[in-house]
Amino acid sequence: MRTLHEAVSLLWERAADHLTLEELGLLNSASDDAQLMASNLATTCGNLGALVESDETGGWLRAPADVSALLYGIQSQAQMIHSLAWLGEQVRERADDLLGWTVQAQCDARGRRTQP
Repeated sequence: MRTLHEAVSLLWERAADHLTLEELGLLNSASDDAQLMASNLATTCGNLGALVESDETGGWLRAPADVSALLYGIQSQAQMIHSLAWLGEQVRERADDLLGWTVQAQCDARGRRTQP
């Protein structure tokens, strides 16, 4: 496996059919975690942009190793956010199936979830 998403996907494929509604409920917080992490990452990137913009000498971002370490860190966080968001959606779909919801009921529920 090369990515976190591949690992999460494999685990989901193996476990999805064996999870109870209660266990799915525990996993459902994954999308909430992803939203918080995305917000934090956006704030961090904005703060880094301001820091770099105000640093006339280039400071700690002059060395290629420092820049690549920063970018790899951001990549890792973005991959985790993606995996958590994907897992949250899979959990919701599985819970809907276990509850026996019709396709229309599932679409209606998803529509309500996206509304503010």
